Amino acid sequence: MGSFKNSLVLPGWKLFQKALVVAMALPGVAWAAPHPGAGSSLLVAPEAGLFWIRQGFQIQTRGSSWQLGAFSEDKNSEVRLLRPGSNSASLAIRNEDLKSEMTLENYSKRWMKDYSNYGFDLLGTQTFIQSGTKALVVDLLHKKTEQQMRQVLFLKNKKVVILTCKDDQKHFEKTLIECNQVSKSFQWAELSRQTAF
Repeated sequence: MGSFKNSLVLPGWKLFQKALVVAMALPGVAWAAPHPGAGSSLLVAPEAGLFWIRQGFQIQTRGSSWQLGAFSEDKNSEVRLLRPGSNSASLAIRNEDLKSEMTLENYSKRWMKDYSNYGFDLLGTQTFIQSGTKALVVDLLHKKTEQQMRQVLFLKNKKVVILTCKDDQKHFEKTLIECNQVSKSFQWAELSRQTAF
C-alpha cells in the first residue's frame, strides 16, 4: 500500500514545481541583458537610474528625451547624454573620487576661478539642499561660442558628482527644464551586498 503523501501527488506536479522555481527566479533574470553590456539591460539604461549605482548614486532620465551618448569607464567616469534632434544640447554626468574629504565650498573654490581662463562668464551660484545633502548650482555663459551651461555639484564624503547641462544660449531655457528634471532625481545610494553588482 502506497503512502498517503504519494497518493496526493497529481500528474504534472513535478513540472509545476519546476515552473514555480523558474518563475520565482525571473525577477533577477529580468534585469539581465542577453550578453554583458547590452543596451537592453536595466543596469545600463540611464532612465532606470541604476546605471550609476555602483558609483554610489542614482539619477533617472525617465520622462525626458535624453539618450545615452558616450561614456568612459575610468576611475572618474563620465557619461554624456544627448537629446535627439539637437546638435548642441548635452548633459554630462561625471563622478570623481577625492583624495581627502572637503566641503562643497572648498571644492568649488579650487576650480571656480578657472572658468574665466576658459572664456566663461560666471552668471551666478546658489547652494541648495537635496535629499538631505548640500549641493551647488553654477550658471555660466561662454560669449564667443554663445554656449550656456549649468553645473550642479553634489558632494558626500570623498565623492563628487557633477551634472553639466549645456546648449546654445537661444535653446538653453528649454534644455534646462529637462536638465533640472534629471538633477532633481539625484540621490546618494547606500551600497550593500544586496545592491552591489
